[in-house]
Amino acid sequence: MKNIVVFCGSKIGNDPELACLTAEFGRILAEQGYAVVYGGANSGLMGVMADTVLKHNGKMIGIMPTVLEGQERVHPRLSELIEVIDMATRKTAMIETGDAFVALPGGTGTLDELFEVFTLSQIGEHYKPCAVLNLKGYFDPLLTFLKQACDQGFLHSDYFDMLIVDDDPECLLEKLIHFQHPHLK
Repeated sequence: MKNIVVFCGSKIGNDPELACLTAEFGRILAEQGYAVVYGGANSGLMGVMADTVLKHNGKMIGIMPTVLEGQERVHPRLSELIEVIDMATRKTAMIETGDAFVALPGGTGTLDELFEVFTLSQIGEHYKPCAVLNLKGYFDPLLTFLKQACDQGFLHSDYFDMLIVDDDPECLLEKLIHFQHPHLK
């Protein structure tokens, strides 16, 4: 595992501690030698992640749709920028480039990206780990919903268990490293 795709907000959010925790995760990723693949923006938690990884001599690979380049400023110091035509192509490029996927706090775009990779893993389109770094319990309501979907028979328990969840970045990385997809057992 060398490329970790990070999905997170293009906005900074209202809680400054989330930016600090995002930066801490970025530092850990850089220091452990992982390349970070993300949406390419210079703003929000995405910008915090990129700035931190680059500050610690890590590699940042941005994947930016041309349709967003006017709305989101491309980070000027990326190690590599991959320009794509649209959001669907961005997600495809992230899936192809990444070895694992981690969602941090964000909005609907973050959730869209997380659910796409999570669903594709469930149906066997890829066998890479999908995770949520649950900073300050941000994803607790979502995890409650997924547990309810599982309890009510709309989500297999094996699939629910495939989503790696932790609030500690280093523990999360260990879980990513040791992940075994249930379809491959």
